Amino acid sequence: MRRFIISGMLLIAVMVAGARNVTIRAVDQPAADVFRTIVEQTGMNFVYSSDVLSDLRISIVASDRPLKSVLAEMFRGTGVKYKIRGNNVVISRKRPRRITGYTSHGIDVSIDTMPQALPSSKMLDEVVVVSRLEVPAVETTEIGAKKVTADEVRRTPALFGESDVVKVLHMQPGVTEGTEGMAGMNVHGGNADENLYMLDNVPLYQVNHFAGLFSAFNTDIIRYIDFFKSSVPAKYDGRLSSFMDVRLRNGNADGHHGSARLGLTSGAFNLSGPIGSRTTYLVGLRRSWYDVLTIPILAIVNSGPDEKVRLHYYFMDLNAKVSHRFSNRLNGFVSVYFGDDMLRTGTKDDSDADSGWSEDETLSFHWGNLVAQAGLNYRLTPSMTAEFTAAYTRYFSSMKHDDENRYTTPDGTSYSHEVARTDNNINDWIFRGDFDWHPAENSRIRFGAGSVRHSFLPARTVREYTFDTEKSVSRDSTWAYGANEVNAYIEDDWRVTDRFRMNAGVHISLFGIDGKTKYGVSPRVSIGYRVRDDLALKAAYSRTVQYVHQLTQSYLALPTDQWIPVTGNFKPQTADK
Repeated sequence: MRRFIISGMLLIAVMVAGARNVTIRAVDQPAADVFRTIVEQTGMNFVYSSDVLSDLRISIVASDRPLKSVLAEMFRGTGVKYKIRGNNVVISRKRPRRITGYTSHGIDVSIDTMPQALPSSKMLDEVVVVSRLEVPAVETTEIGAKKVTADEVRRTPALFGESDVVKVLHMQPGVTEGTEGMAGMNVHGGNADENLYMLDNVPLYQVNHFAGLFSAFNTDIIRYIDFFKSSVPAKYDGRLSSFMDVRLRNGNADGHHGSARLGLTSGAFNLSGPIGSRTTYLVGLRRSWYDVLTIPILAIVNSGPDEKVRLHYYFMDLNAKVSHRFSNRLNGFVSVYFGDDMLRTGTKDDSDADSGWSEDETLSFHWGNLVAQAGLNYRLTPSMTAEFTAAYTRYFSSMKHDDENRYTTPDGTSYSHEVARTDNNINDWIFRGDFDWHPAENSRIRFGAGSVRHSFLPARTVREYTFDTEKSVSRDSTWAYGANEVNAYIEDDWRVTDRFRMNAGVHISLFGIDGKTKYGVSPRVSIGYRVRDDLALKAAYSRTVQYVHQLTQSYLALPTDQWIPVTGNFKPQTADK
């Protein structure tokens, strides 16, 4: 009975998978591109050996047709067959069919039938093909663009066993380390604050742990990284040197999977899986244990009668993402990221307690990021998709100095206590809509618009003084800034001929602050001519505009750094490449 039940469930799953409808229009397109379109609409995975699709091109027009019908038409007469197994479409070559018979002369003959267009070859092991396939550089107009996969990050030599996204980009031409061995970077001679770091297209103002030794991205749950430093897509603006967008994986729809990692300085685990038939989840946590490693060292240092030393530091990153498929045309997600650093140091000196004097001093640093966002991806028509996003991002840092002194004499006790705390934060509310339209086979138009409400507090300091029984409080605060930013963009990736391609667009932005409106117009154009299959000539121009800047007091990434907007009569900075 159990065998019949399992077989029935598998049969139902296959029927449900085969009943998914697909809308597609392809004319002599590579099979991998067609698969990518089907994956976006159905959530199915395509599993095949790399040699199966060699030079296979597909032409098909289908409107809201069942998946099985579309697949059957796609592979008709190609010598390729398919099977739907759960959420996977397994593709393989048809085996040659042997026909045995006799000629009119009584001679025994055997004929192997195989479509002439597909030469026989040895089958390789099946592999799972992930979407966002790499397009050869000679087929695009991009210059200075790099798509880094999670596997590339993990294969890069790591410091203290910790793979790092930003350090991988240090190996790109035109990129140098901000400080030797640290995670910051300078691109084309620009400053560290002229690089825009994003997590799923949401900006982060602080991406460093441990003064820049590590970045704030958990490599165990990364899907890929988009990096642009020369020809910049019209979608991106706001920084002068480069743009890096880290994309997280979606949850696993086939079952619950996870992994754990123990490194020399930190540990991490991640878990993903389905919630019902339409929802998936992903959770990732990374935490250092410098605070644990320093316990025996501090025990040795503080074993003597001299002053006691404090040292406590840790960092952590928490990512959580839930994705839901409402229908074949509508998908949504909600995600949260929280990054946190805590450093506490100081001394306690009771060595002169016999003489009546003691001191207890503590210095604390606390900084990090919080990001919460929700998005909807909707296929408006077979040729147009839209993505709507709402997000909140917050950067915060604080420094606290606590100094307590006590002196006892025969005449009485003298007591003093000073506490100084400085806070620095940025809050952004982001709303955005992005559209992707294929009006023709040789044209792809991307356009969109968005708005951001900025709130800047560069510094606010509160000091409390206590002398014996007298107490006083003073406050010193820089001006808090509120700003509104509105932007819009459009670009067309146009394949003029089989060898000539052009991408042209413009990004327009408005930045309102202190009753004044500043603006930026950022044109972008890049062209590429394919001389032969493995050689292309390219040229590009791009302008970028930046409205916020970072004030630093050190080459290291510390919570003393402050971000401020362009105010007064100052104009936003621009860069032309």
